[in-house]
Amino acid sequence: MSSQSDSGASRARRTWAGQGTGQPCFMCGRPIPPQEIEYEVELDSGKVLHFHFACQQAWEQQSGRGCTV
Repeated sequence: MSSQSDSGASRARRTWAGQGTGQPCFMCGRPIPPQEIEYEVELDSGKVLHFHFACQQAWEQQSGRGCTV
């Protein structure tokens, strides 16, 4: 799991998904290759976090940022 402290400093503004861009996953640190879906979470601070699907789901559960609808 990432030790980056700013992940909890802001609330998620929006989330979107698309083809992997090779960015490292915020949770596990492994690159997200083009054959996988990359989830991007934009925080209120403007910072964008990149995740694998399973990592994004785990991050939402651990941070309490799940969907409220």
